[in-house]
Amino acid sequence: LLFKDDLRSGRPTKFTAAQREQIIALASSKPSDLDLPFTHWSNELLRIESIERAIVESISVRQIGRFLKSAQITASSQ
Repeated sequence: LLFKDDLRSGRPTKFTAAQREQIIALASSKPSDLDLPFTHWSNELLRIESIERAIVESISVRQIGRFLKSAQITASSQ
């Protein structure tokens, strides 16, 4: 006998794949190339810049960290 879970609808995702990709691309860029006054990204700076660039309306620092972790990059590696 095999047991299988039924598909569950769950909570819909809050961020689109495009938004996630844009945040990862932003994190992969050098702040100096974007004329920003700092040399390295932090999750907080990425959060602020993502909102200012209208990539997202709001996002937590923790969610930024999750996106970067899934992409296997760190904010400070740039």
